[in-house]
Amino acid sequence: MTRALNPEQERAARHGRGPALVLAGPGTGKTTTLVARFRYLLDQGVDPTGILVTTFTRKASRELKKRIADECRLDLRGCPVGTFHSVCIKLLGNPDVIHQESQRFNIVRKVSGGRWKADLKDLLDIIDRYKDSMLTPRDALASAKKVKGPQSADHVLAAEIYRSYQHELIDRGLLDYGDLIVRAVDALRGGDPQVTGRAQFRHLLVDEYQDINPAQDALISQLLSRHRDLWVVGDDDQAIYGWRGSNVGFITGFAERYEGAATYRLKRNYRSTPRIVAASAGVVAPNKKRLDKNLKAVRSDGAPVCLHGFALASEEASWIVQSIQKLLDHGTRLGEIAVLMRVNALSAELESRLGRAKIPFVIQGGGSFWELPPVRAVLAALWGAEDALRQSVPPWRAPDFQRSALNSLATAGRADGVQRLVRSLAAKLREGFPRSLGWETRIQWETALDQLIEEAVDQRDMVTFLTNCRAGAAAARAHDTREAVTLSTIHGAKGLEWDAVFVCAFEEDFLPHRLNEDEAEERRLAYVAVSRARDYLAVSWSETRAGRESWPSPFLRDLLDGVSEDGDVDSRGLRPRWRPDKTLRQKVGGERSGGRDKRRSPTTTVRHPAKRPRQKVGGERRRRRGKRRSPTTKVRHPVFGLGRVVNINSQDSSYRVEFESCGTKDVPSRDVEIVPNKGT
Repeated sequence: MTRALNPEQERAARHGRGPALVLAGPGTGKTTTLVARFRYLLDQGVDPTGILVTTFTRKASRELKKRIADECRLDLRGCPVGTFHSVCIKLLGNPDVIHQESQRFNIVRKVSGGRWKADLKDLLDIIDRYKDSMLTPRDALASAKKVKGPQSADHVLAAEIYRSYQHELIDRGLLDYGDLIVRAVDALRGGDPQVTGRAQFRHLLVDEYQDINPAQDALISQLLSRHRDLWVVGDDDQAIYGWRGSNVGFITGFAERYEGAATYRLKRNYRSTPRIVAASAGVVAPNKKRLDKNLKAVRSDGAPVCLHGFALASEEASWIVQSIQKLLDHGTRLGEIAVLMRVNALSAELESRLGRAKIPFVIQGGGSFWELPPVRAVLAALWGAEDALRQSVPPWRAPDFQRSALNSLATAGRADGVQRLVRSLAAKLREGFPRSLGWETRIQWETALDQLIEEAVDQRDMVTFLTNCRAGAAAARAHDTREAVTLSTIHGAKGLEWDAVFVCAFEEDFLPHRLNEDEAEERRLAYVAVSRARDYLAVSWSETRAGRESWPSPFLRDLLDGVSEDGDVDSRGLRPRWRPDKTLRQKVGGERSGGRDKRRSPTTTVRHPAKRPRQKVGGERRRRRGKRRSPTTKVRHPVFGLGRVVNINSQDSSYRVEFESCGTKDVPSRDVEIVPNKGT
C-alpha cells in the first residue's frame, strides 16, 4: 500500500472473495480505501483491465483516475474506470450519443408540439426517471393511465411525449445518457456476444453506492452474472437523491440481497472537529432504517458549534456576511467558506449583501435567485407594464410560462402599491403552476415567490423596486471558486467540504421541507449540510421569513448534544448567540425542553392548514403550529380584495372566504394576508 491506512480501511481494502459493503461516513477516507482496494487487487495479480470502477459524476471519475494512476503508478488508458455512462459507451462500442443538453431540448420541443405547457426541463427529467426505472414507453403509458386525480392527464401526456421522443431518437440513430444503461442491460440479458465479450470483468468496485437507481442496479446484476466479486462503498446517511430515482434500499438491504456479504465500517472521521461530528451524528440518529456507523473524530481541537436565532431573515443574512468578514480578517481563505441552504431561492438577501460588502461569491447547485423562472416572470411583467419603467430599468428576459396573463394583470394593477402588485402576480403565477411540476422545482418556485414578495416590502415605487432588483442581480459573482465564498444548495454541496460552513434557514418549513413527505431523506439532507464543515459550523434560523412566522427546525433538538451552551468565543471573535428569554432547548421544544413555548399555548395555536402533519420517524407525529385562522378572521386577497374566512380546509391547504367584491371563493391559504384587528 502506498498510503498508510487505519485498521478499518486496511481490512476493507484487503477483503477476499465475494460481495462486500464498505460503510464510509463523511471524512472517513472513502476514496483512499477504494484506491487501496484497487492497489490490493493489483498486488494479487489481477489484470487492471479486469477491474471495473464506477462512480456517478465526471468530477468524481477524474479524481478517482488521478488517485489510482498516482498511487498505483499505472497508465489507466484502456482500463474501465469512469462513470456508469462512460462504461456503457465502451460496452456498446461507442454509439452515437447526445452529449449536448440543448440537442435534447430541441428534440423534445419538436415532438411535444407545444402540448407541454410547463418547463421542458421538467419533461426531460420525467423521461429520465422513466429510463432510470427501466420503463419502456409502453410501460410508462400503462403506468400513467393508472394514476387517479388531477395529475392523471399530465402523466399520460408525459408518457405519450416519451414515446414520440424515443421514436425520434431511433429515427436519428441516437442514444441519450438514459438509453446507454438500458441498452447495455438489454444487450447483456440477451447475450449479445460483442457486449458480453467486452464485459469480462473479474471485480466490480462501485463508488457512492447509496445513490444507485434501478437501472444501475440492473447493470451491476448483469455484470455479476459470472462473478460475485462486488465491492461497494457508500453511506446510506448521505442518500439524498430519492427524487431523482435513487433508492436507499439498495444499500440498506445489501446484506440481504447478497448472501454472505461482508460489511466493513470506517469509523474514524478525519475531516471535522469532535463537536461537528457529534452534532452531525445527532441529526441523523433518529432515522430508523439506517446502518449505524458510530463515527469518532480523530481531531481533538475545534470551536463550539454555533446556533443563531434572529427575528428577521435580513438580520440573519447581515450576521452571516459580518461573520464571513471576521473569518477573512483572521486568515480564512474565501474559497474555504460556504453558505448552504435547502433551496437556492433563499439566496437573494445574501447575494445582495455580499455584493455590497464586495465579497466575491459563486453559486452552485442552481442558478442565482434572480435567474429563477418565477422571479423573471414577475419582474418582466412589471417592467413591461409602463413606459416609464421601460425607459429607466433594463429589461428582464421573460420565460414563456403564463406571460400574457401576468402582463395583463400587471397592466391592470398599475395603481396598486408595489407589494400588493407583486403579491397579485405571485398568486396568479401559483394558480398556473403545472401539476406535473417536479416537487424539487416546486419547492424552488414557491420559495422564490415568497422571497420576491419580501423584497417588495417598503419599496416606494416600481422604478425603485426594479432598480434595486437589477442591482441585486448584477452583484459581481466570481469565476474562480478558489477565491470566492460558495453559496450552494445542500444537494450541490454533496461530496464537498470547507473550513467554515454556515447553514441558513434551518427552519421547519425548509428542513424538513413542507413539500417533502420523506422526513428521513430530509434528515439526511441536514446531515450532509452540517457534516461539510471542517473547523467552524454555524446553524441559523429566523423567526420571520418572507413575511411569515417561522420556527426553528425540529432537527435542532438533535444537534444540541454537539453544541456548547457556555457562550465561548473562539479565536476569531465569533460568539454563539442565544435568545435572552429562554435556552435553545426550551426554544425548539420536544422531550428535552420540559414544555412548550409559552407564547404557543394550546388555547391559542393550532396546526396551520398549509402544513400537513408529517409522520415522524419512529411512529410519532410532529405537530406544526401556526396561528389559528378563525371563522371571523378578516383577510385580504391580492385579486379579490377583503373578505372573511368562513371555513378552513386542512386537506388542501385552502380557506373558504366570503369576499366583499365577489362572494364566496376557495383560495390557497398562502395567497391571503391577515388583516389585523384594530382592537388588538
